Amino acid sequence: MKTIRNIFFIQGCLFFMAYGYLNPVRYDYDSFVLTPYRQMTGQVTGYCKQKAKKTYGELEQAKFFNEAMLKNPAQVLQAWKKDPSHTEITYRSNDLYIDYSLFKRNSSTLLIVGPGFTNSKEKMAPFVEMFSNYDVAVLNFRGQHYNQPSFNPLYACLGINSVDKLGACQVEDVINVITQLRPPYKQIIGLGICFGGFVFIKAQSMLAKQNKKLFDKIIVDGCWFSMDTMRSQLQEASLPSMLSFIDFSWYVKKLFGLDEQDLNLRHYLNDFRIPILFFYGKYDKVVSRAEFEQIWQGIGSRDKIAIITSNPHVQNHMQERAWYKMSCEAFIQHNSTYLYKQLVQKQPMHSKGKKK
Repeated sequence: MKTIRNIFFIQGCLFFMAYGYLNPVRYDYDSFVLTPYRQMTGQVTGYCKQKAKKTYGELEQAKFFNEAMLKNPAQVLQAWKKDPSHTEITYRSNDLYIDYSLFKRNSSTLLIVGPGFTNSKEKMAPFVEMFSNYDVAVLNFRGQHYNQPSFNPLYACLGINSVDKLGACQVEDVINVITQLRPPYKQIIGLGICFGGFVFIKAQSMLAKQNKKLFDKIIVDGCWFSMDTMRSQLQEASLPSMLSFIDFSWYVKKLFGLDEQDLNLRHYLNDFRIPILFFYGKYDKVVSRAEFEQIWQGIGSRDKIAIITSNPHVQNHMQERAWYKMSCEAFIQHNSTYLYKQLVQKQPMHSKGKKK
């Protein structure tokens, strides 16, 4: 009997090792690619990044990557209005009107961009320029978009107002936009930055429970796991130090009508079943390594791939533009296996020419 148990134990270990459940997340490389399969995990090669620069080198001079410009939403919007493919759209979502920017380029693929927490859609301008080969819709999450000067104390402290709902209602907004835009696109890709990734994963999982389709694939960069960690970040970065003792849970409930314990992905990860690409900077001070690993291990999809970089929080697209573009394109146009092969590709050996 003991021998049989040992056999089952060994078989179980071999199964886990073969399918990567024991795959360690590595932070000792400059860039590292992780998949659920042990044979498809490794260091990103320098050749891969050099190849990306040769292919997409023009992004180094791209207009909308200018940091000063991105700090001025009004300036970005004025520049967008000169683009003939651009349209500003306002629609009703449940109890209020939401606006988003749509760029029609006659593509069969639509890229939906979800901004980070408190970010206006105009701050996502680099993605509009980076993915000029696709139709792009950039969302304004409710309560977080660019506002005229406001005396609202919540907006003054946190850059949001009480209609924000901290991800609860943004899910419905995303569903409404995609429902409105889906025909006639062959595929819809979600690109969620920080809080945007949180909203997209949650929205996809909620519809999956109803056997409904939302996204075809999702890319997330520096994705939130919960509001628990963000509490300390907000207190340190935004709230006066004298208010750091205040019960954040009480404010969440009173201002937003929500329970803080519900503001996490824990109950949604397992229902997520579509292909997903993660970007995560190992020096991210907003999303901890433990949070990233919880999302990575908990996500229900087996078609997943993660790129771990040496960049700060959600700065991958700014600091390694060509490589970011190449990675996303490989994932969007092909699949995670194809992307993995591109990332670990080594410089080919050229045979020497024969002497004449």
